[in-house]
Amino acid sequence: MMEQLVALPFQAGTVLLSYADDLALVVNGRGDRLCKTQRALDLITTKCEELGLKISAQKTRAMMIRAANPACQLRVQGIGLAWTDSYLYLGVWLDRRLSFTAQVAYLRDRTQARLNVMKAMTRLNAGVTFSVLRLYYVQAVRSLVDYCAPVFIALSPNQQERLEVLQNNAMRTMLEAPRWSSACVMQSETRLVPLTTRVQCIMACRVARVFRSDVEDVAQRRLWLAMTQGIECLCGNTWLINISLATHSLIHAGITGPWREADVPATTHVHHPGAAAIAMAQVVERDSSVYFTDASVDPENGRTGAAFVTGGTELSWRTSDHCSTLQTELVAIQFALKHAKHRREATVVIHTDSQTGLQALQQPHPKDNVKLTTTILGSLQSLAAQGRRVRLNWIHSHVGVRGNKAADVAAKRAARGPNVTMHVPPSLQQPTAPTRHTESWSQGRGRRPGTLQPPPTTHWTPPSNYPGQTVHYCSVCVWATAPERSCRKTLKGKSATTAGSSPVAH
Repeated sequence: MMEQLVALPFQAGTVLLSYADDLALVVNGRGDRLCKTQRALDLITTKCEELGLKISAQKTRAMMIRAANPACQLRVQGIGLAWTDSYLYLGVWLDRRLSFTAQVAYLRDRTQARLNVMKAMTRLNAGVTFSVLRLYYVQAVRSLVDYCAPVFIALSPNQQERLEVLQNNAMRTMLEAPRWSSACVMQSETRLVPLTTRVQCIMACRVARVFRSDVEDVAQRRLWLAMTQGIECLCGNTWLINISLATHSLIHAGITGPWREADVPATTHVHHPGAAAIAMAQVVERDSSVYFTDASVDPENGRTGAAFVTGGTELSWRTSDHCSTLQTELVAIQFALKHAKHRREATVVIHTDSQTGLQALQQPHPKDNVKLTTTILGSLQSLAAQGRRVRLNWIHSHVGVRGNKAADVAAKRAARGPNVTMHVPPSLQQPTAPTRHTESWSQGRGRRPGTLQPPPTTHWTPPSNYPGQTVHYCSVCVWATAPERSCRKTLKGKSATTAGSSPVAH
């Protein structure tokens, strides 16, 4: 019967939404919307009488969106409907200004009660482990945010920061961390992404689902138009602007994630040190751009830097203190590829002396330094989509290769810089970062069964006889994807596929 009501011949700009026995009549467009709404209500009332249904006028409310309430009332079955400024529909508070401030306050009250239960679970007589607390948060607390993702995508930056406080409090409870703990560090230790990023990923998947629908409706046409226009053409519509930004920034058209097998198999060549390696590294291929990357880590003061050299160009970055050598080497490769995307050579050759960096890029399921790894793979895929070939080549360090020596000098100079110019997320497998939080845990304070502990050795530690390699990659990761799903969409937005695996544990 609800399908018959939804299929009524309404005027243009009038849509009846139905979920079980809850109906929502939406009227927009030009003209006298009040008269159009009243005619639609009369049509619905007549059809309900034919079907033997009755509309509850006492529970029905009317709301003007971003406009003043009119003096007259809408009527259902002869009963006037009261105008309201906010209304709870399907568990979401809608307000006339579409600011969703009431929904944020409502969610804060609901989550606070569940976070109190979570805190009670950490008492000595309860004895729950970290895995149980994390599971409780994901299923009982964060699920409320996931449900409201279509609303939260339109929040202002200030409201988004307030929303992140909910997850920060939960992470402090899970880790028994002090209030001064960094949110970035807690996210790494709990393997959780920021709620803002998660909302964007969920909405990107929702958009793909709308485009895949066989039935073309108003939402599909509206989203299709918004995706093909620039945000300056959306007339300040915050919801459509954020949807467009989330979709274009998180979804890469025609890209295979790095957790799947690459379309082009990797090739490995053994390179010998000495004169052969020097000659090979100094050979310049025709129509190619050659980069030398290197990194510097000072074990005494923890200063780190990364740099690359190409032709007469030398660029360097002062990375975060106490970064691992692997992280700084990946940063150098990342910026070299970013620089290469703005050039036109058919072949891009990157020489690096980091064996562990090349090994990290070949992992099918990266567990550490996910953002760095997937960003590099994304750049490789972008270059491959341009019809360009990328070759990553391992060379021995300090064997007289001029480009490698120049990159090494530039990286050391960058490490001595006073200000950090490239912030790198902390590594999950770096047990020696001298922070107060990790020092307290290493001494036994705050540690309990189930807490994430860094392993004594890393899974990417290379063997001593690991040969040099030349690798062709064509994969990219949609990092920080929606729950247990990833989504990719064509440029036209008409098709999308989902994958059941993801390199990021959310």
